[in-house]
Amino acid sequence: MSFVLAASSLLALAQAAPASVPPPIEQSSADCARPVYASDMLVCGDSDLRRLDAQLADFVRRAPLEATALIESDTAWFKRRSRCAFAADHRACLAAAYEERLTVRVALVSSPETGGKVAICKGTQPLAGVLLTSVSDAPILLIRDAASGKGIGVALAPAAKNAAWQPFASVTRKGKRMRIATLGGDSWQCRA
Repeated sequence: MSFVLAASSLLALAQAAPASVPPPIEQSSADCARPVYASDMLVCGDSDLRRLDAQLADFVRRAPLEATALIESDTAWFKRRSRCAFAADHRACLAAAYEERLTVRVALVSSPETGGKVAICKGTQPLAGVLLTSVSDAPILLIRDAASGKGIGVALAPAAKNAAWQPFASVTRKGKRMRIATLGGDSWQCRA
């Protein structure tokens, strides 16, 4: 009798639907109150990374970035940043991720309303009427709408091919010609 009861209990357990695992919650900064993910744990335990995370969280609170052809949304960036946990050098990947995102944020906020060269760009998506402005001596290209002056993208020099972190939008230059490419596969050839 106990064998039959035990067998029927096992059968009932086997037929029960497995508990589903909830999807990760959307985050825009490390959750140091309840760090669950490897990247959050590393950020929360490292004072330099935590400072970068706090700076970025302040930007996100003030003005979230929505995705455009040249700008990765905050949510998409954070998900990509969390994949640094799989990099050979987890910390270096996270540091590069935060530095890139903060560079983009600062360039967009401090973008000049005037200046730059009107560019003709041809590529996978429309990109007409843009002004291209090099930011200081850094390898940063600010892309603005020519009519409004609003920043619509920031492209950085590409990282080394074997680097764990790559900028979302990168620019390579040859004379007056530039190639802007994104990790999403979009690219433009521009001439200023």
